[in-house]
Amino acid sequence: MVFGFGSSPFLSDPRKYADKHYDYVIIGGGTAGSVLASRLSEDANVSVCVLEAGGDPSGIIETKVPAAFGKLFKGANDWDYETEEEPEVGGRRMQLPRGKMLGGSSSMNAMMYQRCPPSDLNEWEERYGCTGWGDASLRPYFKRSQLFTMRPERPTIDLSHHSLDGDGTWQVGYSWLSKPGEAFIDACDASGVPANPDVNDGKHPIGATRFQTFIDQKGQRSSAFTAYLPASVTSRSNLTIAINAHVTRILLEGAEPVATGAEFQLKRDGPRHRVYANKEVILCGGAYNSPQTMLLSGLGPAEELKKHNIPLVKDMPDVGKNLYDHVCTSGLYGRTSSSAHSLDYLTSDLKSLPALIRWLATGGGPMTTNVGEAAAFARMADFDSKVEDHGSLGFGPDIEFIHTPLCFRDHGATTTPAGHPGTISIAVIGLRPLSKGSVTLRSNSVFDKAVIRHNYWTEPNDRRVLIAGVRKGLEIFHNAAFDPYVDRSYVNDDEDSFYWPVSSSNYKAITDEQIIRWMHKNSFTLYHPVGSLRMGVDDKAVLDLQLRVRGVKNLRVCDASIMPQQIACHPTATIIAIAEKTADIIRGKVAVNDDATRHTSIGNGAPVAQSSRL
Repeated sequence: MVFGFGSSPFLSDPRKYADKHYDYVIIGGGTAGSVLASRLSEDANVSVCVLEAGGDPSGIIETKVPAAFGKLFKGANDWDYETEEEPEVGGRRMQLPRGKMLGGSSSMNAMMYQRCPPSDLNEWEERYGCTGWGDASLRPYFKRSQLFTMRPERPTIDLSHHSLDGDGTWQVGYSWLSKPGEAFIDACDASGVPANPDVNDGKHPIGATRFQTFIDQKGQRSSAFTAYLPASVTSRSNLTIAINAHVTRILLEGAEPVATGAEFQLKRDGPRHRVYANKEVILCGGAYNSPQTMLLSGLGPAEELKKHNIPLVKDMPDVGKNLYDHVCTSGLYGRTSSSAHSLDYLTSDLKSLPALIRWLATGGGPMTTNVGEAAAFARMADFDSKVEDHGSLGFGPDIEFIHTPLCFRDHGATTTPAGHPGTISIAVIGLRPLSKGSVTLRSNSVFDKAVIRHNYWTEPNDRRVLIAGVRKGLEIFHNAAFDPYVDRSYVNDDEDSFYWPVSSSNYKAITDEQIIRWMHKNSFTLYHPVGSLRMGVDDKAVLDLQLRVRGVKNLRVCDASIMPQQIACHPTATIIAIAEKTADIIRGKVAVNDDATRHTSIGNGAPVAQSSRL
């Protein structure tokens, strides 16, 4: 649903901005691109141009109402990608929602604010040699980006780990939590996953918690777009933001290639336009689009480029490789004993109308749920000896359990079956997969979606972790804390039934083979792709530690593709912290390769102390 709110500061007519020179050309106005555009344009002497393929989300109410985010999937503001047939997931093609608008996926995801576990970031330094990207280096940027709102009725936490004032504009706090959500935390605690009021304190990433969310005090989504590109920023005379601009290639010149700008089209058969960069081109398209843009520009494996008749600029075999994602087993669905125990009614336009009216009037109520209200993070090796421990540095989690107070299946497309009062669920997610995929080209046109192969579960331990996770999830669901909400009298042993395996007459007797069959039919991705243009110091790394493309001058990447390994969290906060730091690198405010204990600084230049692994 789109509403008009006056004239837009964003340009859709290339005649107003094409064929001009800017200091920085940013390709992609998504999560990272919004941050960079805002920070780099703080200097009035620097000119910035953003080329965004999507549009302006300002008038789209579904980007504002937290509970409505699922209605954005498969619409005009979704890239609507999918994988190729995944051989280890029953040959299914997996849906991959991606935000196609300013703010990117931060404008359409489930608004979960979670900082990367410190041990994950420290592993980047210790295992991959990414000096300057450990927890001590990134922690100040997590805090700087955030404006935390504490409410008396919410959990008591140590606020020293959060920013309550300062220049942070990304609003974070605690939103709606249903009664079953509270029961979930109690059930986890009783099942060996301890309650943890704040997994973002930099010390304790393990435990069951209610999610902090990027929802503002008005009950609206606070995205990278709303936080970093408000009217006070978009009105800057040195910032140009173009929408509906699909970049066809990066302009590269010379035998030792130098990025000089970008070429783009508004539509497939439309004219090609150009903008030019005096200093840098910065690629911020995300883990799928950024490698596609590099490949279309002649930067990638020589054989693949030859196949698509793309002139080779530089043979880079690892562009598009090292792709990770978080895959989910689907929900463990519990049939509620009453419709009052589920928020299923929010999926109906008619039944949700009173809640929407309340939200419009007060900014409160169940419409402020982010759906994934609570979660638990654990290490499955602590519960199952058959599982190999691949949590970071022997500390980090490798499994997540997300509680939703309604039926969230097929990315919200499937609702509770008729004749049942309601549904609550627990989804099981593998956080540290070993399986890696790739992004390759379908053709030499940016308007043809890239070929995405995630190769889910091709590494056997990934499946073992999830099988163990399903068993732990069933234990949590059958804990007495859920008794007031789940209909324990409902039993169904049909593996194809909606509520199986929660409805099983003996969930402890379910075999691994049964769980695998169920996962093949029902699993989906949590759409957290990373790593396809990873940074590092080895020969296979596409980027150096300042996120510059190796062997290409004046070309940098800043988005989830730069991560060397999958992180055990919801990635938005980490992407924003990376973008904040990248802005400081570009502006010369921080040196990446120096020892973080002595040299990493932000703001007033105060040194940041080196953290322990946790």
